[in-house]
Amino acid sequence: MNLMLQEQIDSLQQQLSEAYDLIDKLQTQNNHLTNNQQQLATTMTRSTLSKSQILDQRDTEIQQLRQQLQLKSLSCDELSDQNASLKDQLQQSEQQSEYYKSEFLKLQEHSLQQQNQFKQTIQQQQTQIAHAQAELSSSVQKLKLFELESSELKNINTQLENELTVFKVAKSDNSAQTSFKLFTDSDLDIINTKFEAELADLTLQLNNQSSLNSINSQKYEFYKNKFLQIESANNDLTVQLNELNDVLQMDGNAAKKALVQCQIELAELNALRTQFVVNLK
Repeated sequence: MNLMLQEQIDSLQQQLSEAYDLIDKLQTQNNHLTNNQQQLATTMTRSTLSKSQILDQRDTEIQQLRQQLQLKSLSCDELSDQNASLKDQLQQSEQQSEYYKSEFLKLQEHSLQQQNQFKQTIQQQQTQIAHAQAELSSSVQKLKLFELESSELKNINTQLENELTVFKVAKSDNSAQTSFKLFTDSDLDIINTKFEAELADLTLQLNNQSSLNSINSQKYEFYKNKFLQIESANNDLTVQLNELNDVLQMDGNAAKKALVQCQIELAELNALRTQFVVNLK
């Protein structure tokens, strides 16, 4: 479009130059006419026409030529002013068009950078979510295993407590016997000590298992909360990305509208210049 407008400007300047050439030719013709009129005056003096008629005719023709020259000069000056004004408007429109194009490209680049940044952040969050899910699943399995082992230990502990109770009853019954004893008191003390040692060891294991269960439960709650926090942050980032896409799309549409408007103004200027060229012809 710029090349076409430059060609039209060159053509307009060529026509302006031709108009000035025409003015020069008319002035030359006026000089010739003056000479011819002088010769005609000499000739007419010898004819039947009066000198005053010849002078009047000469003055009339000269006046007409001067009016034509004046009109041509005014027309060329106006055309030159209009041409300069159109050049300024065209240059401003082209600068504005380039500005909008540059801003639109910057906006596109910024939009792509923002989108890539948010996509990377979302991918990182998704990786963390997958890791947290794996740890959460492992914690759940460990918790179930500890609960099962704890339940088994509780059952064994209850069984030992029952056996110890039975043993103590049997020991009491054995001590009450005076004639014949199945076990001596010393044997019963040894058995009782063994039972109590096993019960104490089992109780210690049970306490340790309960402590591990408590720690594992805390880990489970920690990973669960961490997972929920990361998932919430990921959802927030997704919402922000969608909002950013909407805003960037709106800004991009506004830039496109401004660019189209600028192109319309350039087309109107081009049509106006074409009309001036037509008027010259």
